[in-house]
Amino acid sequence: MEYTKSQKYNTPELMAKIMGPNPFKLQEEMLQNHEIPDGSSVCDLGSGQGLTSVMLAKDYGFKVYAADLKCLKIKSWRVLLPKEWIVSITLISVRKIGLSLNEWQMRNL
Repeated sequence: MEYTKSQKYNTPELMAKIMGPNPFKLQEEMLQNHEIPDGSSVCDLGSGQGLTSVMLAKDYGFKVYAADLKCLKIKSWRVLLPKEWIVSITLISVRKIGLSLNEWQMRNL
């Protein structure tokens, strides 16, 4: 498979921030033949630093809700990316809304 969308995220700065398999490539593989319309709302649950959230918004045109137990980690993506890659993402800190992860998922199905 050729990774045309995720290739631009393979910078040393971003690669230093990820653990395990390349999440950009994995995301591109998962969405290879998707039929989700542009502008659809998606939740990047367990988004960590929000790097995949940026890709979902920028490259797929989704309205992204980035949810993680620690919202501070998500905010760091603004520092890592070039200004032209900055997109609008709604940040959700699961802890701050006072719900366990399971409660949050049940209320937002």
